[in-house]
This record gives sequence, C-alpha cells and structure tokens, in this order.
Amino acid sequence: WLRSKTLATTGGAGMDNLQLVSAQVVFRHGARTPIHPWRPELFQVGENAVSWADLVPAEEEHSTRIPVNIHKVTRGSRSSISSAGSEETVPLRWGRSTWFYSKLSPKHPSGELTELGFQQAVELGKELRERYIIRNGLVSEVYSPSGVYVRTSNYNRTKQTAQGVLTGMFGAHKPAEDVVFHTVPWAEEVLVGNSRICNTYRQLFNHAEVSMHGELVAKERSMVIDKLNIPADKVQFVYLRDVLVGRQAHGLPLPPQVTPELFDAIDAAAAKSFHDGFHGDQRIAGMHVSCGVMLNTVLKNLKSDEDDQPRLYLYSMHDSLISPLVAAVGAEDGKWPSFCSHVSFELYQCQADREKRYVKVAYNDKDVTLDGCSSVFCPLKEFEAHMQQFAIDAGQYKKLCSDSLYKKPESTAAQKAATYL
Repeated sequence: WLRSKTLATTGGAGMDNLQLVSAQVVFRHGARTPIHPWRPELFQVGENAVSWADLVPAEEEHSTRIPVNIHKVTRGSRSSISSAGSEETVPLRWGRSTWFYSKLSPKHPSGELTELGFQQAVELGKELRERYIIRNGLVSEVYSPSGVYVRTSNYNRTKQTAQGVLTGMFGAHKPAEDVVFHTVPWAEEVLVGNSRICNTYRQLFNHAEVSMHGELVAKERSMVIDKLNIPADKVQFVYLRDVLVGRQAHGLPLPPQVTPELFDAIDAAAAKSFHDGFHGDQRIAGMHVSCGVMLNTVLKNLKSDEDDQPRLYLYSMHDSLISPLVAAVGAEDGKWPSFCSHVSFELYQCQADREKRYVKVAYNDKDVTLDGCSSVFCPLKEFEAHMQQFAIDAGQYKKLCSDSLYKKPESTAAQKAATYL
C-alpha cells in the first residue's frame, strides 16, 4: 500500500508517469472566537444576542472526534534550540477548563475553536483523504504514525483543528495505533512568527503598525472614524476585522453601520497592515522570521532519503504563517487567509528516472507556478534554489531574532500592539 499510484500528468515532455512520493500540508486553524472582544459596545446587535462561549464545544470528549494524544517537548530554553528539557504525552482535552480568556474580558473565550471551526477542519480532512488516500494511495486508509506526522502549535485551536482534519481523513473511531500530535511550548515555537521570543519579528510588525497611521490606509481610516465614531488613535484594523469576520462566519448580525463597503475597506486595510510586516523595506528579514524555519523544514523533508520517513506531513498553524508562505511561493492575492486555508508541497518522482524529482505547490487547491519554473511541476533543485533565499535554520533564527532593525518607534500604540494569530 505504501507505493503510491502512478499519475499520468500533462506537464509537458518528460513529465509523464510521475509518482507522488510525499506531501506536506500547512494549514490555518478553523473558525474561532475573536482574540479580544474589541469595542464590544458596537456589537450589541439583536434582541437575542449570542455569547461566543455558546459557540465553543464545552464537552471534554465526543464520539465524533478521533481520540488524540499530544506529545510536547520542552527544551528548557526560550530559543527552542538548546539542551534537553522534558517530554510529556497527554490526551487532547476540550472543555471550559482548557479555555484561554481575554485579558480585556475575563468571560470571553479568546481564540477558541468553535463547532463551525471543527467542522471546517473535518471537511479539509475529507479533501485530503480523497487526494492522498483514495486517489493517490499515498498513505493507508488506516491511520499510522509512521505514515502521517502531525505538528501543531501549542494552542487549543490548532490542536483541535488537526484533530478535525484527522477525523475527516480516518473517521472518529479509535485506531489500533494511538494518534499522536507533536508540539512545543509557545515560548519555544519557531515554525511561526513569534513576537514572544523574536525581537525582530516584533519590530517588523510594530513598524508596520506605525505605517498604518500614515497614508497607506488613510481612506479606510477616515471611513471607520466617520461610520463607527471611533477616535483616530483607537482604530485597530486587525482587531476590528477579527470581530467582524468572526461574526460573519458564524452568521451573527453586524452593526447596521457596517455596510458591505465598510466591511471590505476594513478587511483590505487589515491585510495591508499584516502584509507590510514581510513586504516592507526589510522584506527578506520579514520572511525569515515569519516562515523561514518552516520553509527550511519543508526543504529538509523534501530532500530526505530516509526509508522510514512519513509520507504525509500535516502542520496545523496560524494565518501569521500562511500569509508569508503564500508570499514566498508567489500566490499572494492581497487577502487575509481564510479559516482552514492551506499550502501544500508535493514531491513527485519520475518512474523512468528516479533521480528526477519535482515539487508541486498549491494554495487552497490551486496549483502555483513558481518564478523560474516553466510548469507547476518544478524540478526539486530549482525549487530549492528559489526557496533558499527565505529559508533559515533554528540557529540562524535565534541570531536574527536578537538583532535590531529599526530605532524605537515613536508611536506608543505601535509599541503596545500585540502580534496577531
């Protein structure tokens, strides 16, 4: 079963009879509650207001979820690179006792996966089942940790999203072998942009926040001030978008003054702010600290010749990783990544000449042709050459994160801005 089915492709001369030999899928978590209940007075809409807490599954266990264990490795340092620390494996739990709460509102579940978000993850898992189990035979219909490697950030929403994806792929019953997800404490996480441990990342997005007070989004800022009666120094596009998109996704009413035009303006302004962090005057550094270690991991997996390596790698992460990954592969559309957005990296091997290997990249199931590649099937060496400019290892990440790229910003609002996930 572990020999995947041969694909007949239309990639041009010499591209027939390619075999899919491995795949890596990096995805954003499903729909969740807002990080903060930003400007709650704007959202007291409707007679029967729904509490966000009512949308988050409260039960500890459920028969419609595949049972999962979380294997967490703590290395004992803030760099995620140093000497051994400790390891633990515990069941993945749901329920109110596991929730994070907003510092602005102690009763608000902050960034918790909703039932809708879990179902979105299940649907993504069904898509992956169709592609990698049924159509291509990359992995077995029966879950095995030797065939499927799962890595998540240490947040409830990413772990639970990965559980939904595995449920969609393999069903909700307990498999013969335990389902294991791998993670590290957030204070040691380097696969995704992390302001807690990376000064450079924090500086880049503080700098982007300062730019939001200039001409970049002046029109959008004026619209928000006028329509929502928010003081100029209180306009936070990212937080405002977070609440609006969350309500829209869950079918909750929006304030009547939030017209479709205003909604689109807020959405666009938030995306500009977010993207400026890795598209500004320090673009390469921004890409390095946003997705560099993830890309380095992708390249290592693609080049590995170990016989016992997994055939499918799943990474359950955040929009703060998806956005720069999309920029790195040239698929950026200027929009914020939606819930469960995903980037896939597939490795193919030529049956006639096994030394010839190709990488195919897709964003939300749309194939991407990288710069310098004549086809969506990019020779592995060309793919590596293109991505190497953005990829860094954990040691380089640690060094870069200790650098100072800018002088201390004058805007106190920017200094206080939290990195958004």
